[in-house]
Amino acid sequence: MVADDDLHDAVHGIGLTGPEEDRSGLGGAAEGDGVTPDVGMAVAGRSPEGLLDQRGRGAARHAQLARSLDPVHRTTVAPVTPGGGDDETPLPPDRTVNLRAVTGYRVAMAATQMGLRARKKQATSTALQRSAIDLFLERGYDETTVQDITDAAGVSQRTFFRYYATKDAVLLTEHTRRERELAELLASRPDEPLGQTAAAILEHLSQDIVERLELVRVQTRVSYTVPTLADRFAGHHDRLSEIIAAHVAGSLGVEVDADPRPSLVAHQVVACWTTAVHLWMVGGMEGDLRSALIDILTQARSDRALVDAG
Repeated sequence: MVADDDLHDAVHGIGLTGPEEDRSGLGGAAEGDGVTPDVGMAVAGRSPEGLLDQRGRGAARHAQLARSLDPVHRTTVAPVTPGGGDDETPLPPDRTVNLRAVTGYRVAMAATQMGLRARKKQATSTALQRSAIDLFLERGYDETTVQDITDAAGVSQRTFFRYYATKDAVLLTEHTRRERELAELLASRPDEPLGQTAAAILEHLSQDIVERLELVRVQTRVSYTVPTLADRFAGHHDRLSEIIAAHVAGSLGVEVDADPRPSLVAHQVVACWTTAVHLWMVGGMEGDLRSALIDILTQARSDRALVDAG
């Protein structure tokens, strides 16, 4: 019968128990004893313990990955120790990788790239419109071709038709924008007295004109000289009136088709706007257009000749 001490020594001799530094048998951790210290893998044909150790390390890495997928997407990176082992102790806060911040950075970069593309498109659209306006003023609308516009802008006709379906769209594209912005303006002033709303509409429309003087000059000339486009401008004015009438009807609590007041107010405001712009353009654009608009609206509502005629 083998003594307990002898059994301990026999088991210890094959490296299955005892302190790691005493393992001199198969699978020991010392260099040259079957495990390559820098990677923690067993030398082929020497010992299964290195393989077990590798699997343990793999499990530790999987556990670390699982910890990284927490609700705030924060993970820690385990450093490699000089001896090659993976230290499972989380890194200090300054070495923590915030995946949310990384994702936010990527989103910001994508947004920046999209912003650059949008600005490039806007620049091309503006260049085409600018070239068209200059040529319309110089040669006339009918005498200017799409080829003339693209040559002046330095782009191809294919590029032109990416932005404008037809030549007249260069002038009419502003209509959609103006109608949308007017609707947004009215939506932002739901409970305002109608007198103040009318003044705000005229202020907004006058500012729109002042910011696009050259375009408005061409539009005004074309609207009087090109019959097919004159109808398009009239349709735009009608749509502006419809937007205003719908807002007035909502403020009064009535139906547009049942009460004449919303349409009367709307057409009066639009008529004041178009009249003021026409007189301002014919008069050489002298004076303040905003003041002219308010004066005309006041006159339309108070002048005795107009009141008696009404």
